[in-house]
Amino acid sequence: MDINVTIKCPDLPLAAAVLAKAILREEYPENNPTVSSQDTVPTAPAPALVNPTPSSPVMTTPSPAQIVPTAPAAVPTTPAPQITGDMVAKAGADLIAANPAAMGQLNALLQKYGVSCAQELRPDQIGPFATEMRALGARV
Repeated sequence: MDINVTIKCPDLPLAAAVLAKAILREEYPENNPTVSSQDTVPTAPAPALVNPTPSSPVMTTPSPAQIVPTAPAAVPTTPAPQITGDMVAKAGADLIAANPAAMGQLNALLQKYGVSCAQELRPDQIGPFATEMRALGARV
């Protein structure tokens, strides 16, 4: 598949010259204290990118005035809700009520963490314990 693009911009040399003057004026303002009417950029339509295939749409490039920078979306910084031993215990009870066969798996999980009930979990154990409960089908 070949894609051919033709760019038509008869004023490209003029635009490049005006751009170069503007850049030099920004870098060396002492050499160009005033702007004359000759230094202004002529207003012309943006160049069109044309695909010679008649059934293809015509694409145009935006002019610098059309490009508007957008600020990045703000990322919410709300802390995650804190899971408690009581929440884990309730999720375990709900899981057993919905699936009595899960009782053996939950007891094995409690033994793995060296506790007899969820309220005995240390704060640093609650998160990993809840994650393993979710794998069993609990909604913590």
